[in-house]
Amino acid sequence: MNPGSLATWPQYLRTGAILTLLWGALLYLGFPTPHPDDAAFAGTALNIAAGGGLENPLMEPHGLFYIYPPIYAYFLGSYLKLAGISSLSIVLFHGLLCWVISWNVIGIFRSLGREWIGWLFLPLLVAYLGSMGLRPDVYGTFFLSIAIRMGICTDIRYRSLSVFFTVLAIATHPTLLAMGIPWLAYLLLRDKRLFWIGAASGVVVMGLIYFLIDGHVHEFLAGFLGNAKGSGAFHREWLKRSWHEPQNFIKIVAMPGLVILLLGIKIRKTSFQWVDLLAVLPILLGYYVLCSSVSGQRIFLLSTMTLTALYIYRIAIPSPIATAILVFVAAISFISMGRPLMNGLLTSKPVDATKLAQQPAVRQSSRVLTDWWALRYVFDYKLRPGLIGLGWAGPMPAQGLHKQANECWVLSPFTVSYYGLSEPGLAQPRFLRMGGKEFKKWIANGGDIQILPSEF
Repeated sequence: MNPGSLATWPQYLRTGAILTLLWGALLYLGFPTPHPDDAAFAGTALNIAAGGGLENPLMEPHGLFYIYPPIYAYFLGSYLKLAGISSLSIVLFHGLLCWVISWNVIGIFRSLGREWIGWLFLPLLVAYLGSMGLRPDVYGTFFLSIAIRMGICTDIRYRSLSVFFTVLAIATHPTLLAMGIPWLAYLLLRDKRLFWIGAASGVVVMGLIYFLIDGHVHEFLAGFLGNAKGSGAFHREWLKRSWHEPQNFIKIVAMPGLVILLLGIKIRKTSFQWVDLLAVLPILLGYYVLCSSVSGQRIFLLSTMTLTALYIYRIAIPSPIATAILVFVAAISFISMGRPLMNGLLTSKPVDATKLAQQPAVRQSSRVLTDWWALRYVFDYKLRPGLIGLGWAGPMPAQGLHKQANECWVLSPFTVSYYGLSEPGLAQPRFLRMGGKEFKKWIANGGDIQILPSEF
């Protein structure tokens, strides 16, 4: 079976048209929502596009950002060298990758004879891909979707490419190991000939990383492992505090429990197979990434939704019941993942905000502190001397943040709310009001970017 061989040309055209309208509308509304990590992850890609190396000029102090392997940085940076650095070129590229991911997901379930499940995944993909900003999540998921689409084929050439793209996906965004490792295990156990392909893929990808980091193995491992250790400690504490809350109990206990229940029904109705053991692996790895990464919760939810869909398909649950179960799981997942995206899409958008970058208060300051909204809408992702990203890349407001001499701030109300900033002169966010009720988690004036000049 070749990828998408069960589709006809009218189906191709219908799917492509719907996806184009969907992602086009989302891009028009402001997709993807700017993310607090944008300066940290995209800064290196912007520097590469501008002719530099792996240094991130938005970081303070300037240095190498070795949190993840730099595959994403060179992928995006190479594209921007061709297309030019601008918010338009970045979001269009981002939207194209999302289009391909959703096309592949629908094609995968179409090949299983359950195309409607692929369409049910669309809201989850929108929530997941749109709420992670310019982090490498989208780029790793892009490679993984190609891998799974090729891996469902019987042709050994496609499945060999599936092994390579799975390894590449995990290297691009290591949190995807929760889905990538079980898929890789499935491919290798299904066909022993792919073992050497897997080994060769690992060698090629490691060689690529070694080339991209210019042989700075010690520095890369120090950054990569140091981040994993620190982030893991933070998220384990989060899990200890929040697992007993109703919404988190549903996500991290009830939904995986549903997968185990479906697995038991499947084994009882048919027979136990070695592949059934792989159903437990994404859950176990999902708990690991849940406790070790900011995007781990989203990967965990996607893994659970995928397993639920596959086992409903395997045990042939009657359609009305299957639909009800999947809609419930999809709704819980969307609500959990979608709030940042929905708030970003519904809030006010900056109008002619790039003019703010030409204000004397900004141009004459030797140091300009920008948040992720201003980086996109004011500075158009263009680097300039003295521009520092707020958050992970630069100063952390949680540690206390006060203006320095000759320092200018360019911030959105989102940032003021996110970090609880109280510097004199900062306008506070306005929350969305409906029916006389104020919603503290929804900011209405997110586009009102403000300049706090150095004279303050």
